[in-house]
Amino acid sequence: MQPRGRKPFVEIDEDTYAALKWAQELLDQDIVLILTRGKESQRRLNVVCRRFFRKCGGALFSFCYPTRKSERCEIFSANGHDHIGDCVDISIQKNGEKLSFLPLSVFTPLWYISRIEEKHADTLSEVRNALDKAGLRVHLNRVEALQIHCERVKNIKPYCA
Repeated sequence: MQPRGRKPFVEIDEDTYAALKWAQELLDQDIVLILTRGKESQRRLNVVCRRFFRKCGGALFSFCYPTRKSERCEIFSANGHDHIGDCVDISIQKNGEKLSFLPLSVFTPLWYISRIEEKHADTLSEVRNALDKAGLRVHLNRVEALQIHCERVKNIKPYCA
């Protein structure tokens, strides 16, 4: 597991990290989990900027997709990333290639999301099953699920037997 992009690290709690390691061990060797987001910085400027951009993004999303307004809060909230570090977003690398599930980020239309889900059904299913066995639950919203946003279930200890 490795952080994505420019960040040298992603902040998460120890049990969540152990759960991710466990999930990685359950996967075929050709699939690598990439940790892309954990706990967000609580520095005042960062919090204010994120809130501003979430409000703007949510308004734009509602304008572009008026029939999907019910998803706005799920997609444009902190979704637990502002808490203790037990919520994470993950990317997948398969056979050395990073898979891109949301080419237009959260603005990817549902018809295209359906294509992506169909094309990568086996890989997504394998990753979700491994995460589930390791005590990480993937978000129910389809956009959040393709960002592989998951939260650690507190009563499952993430250690292999």
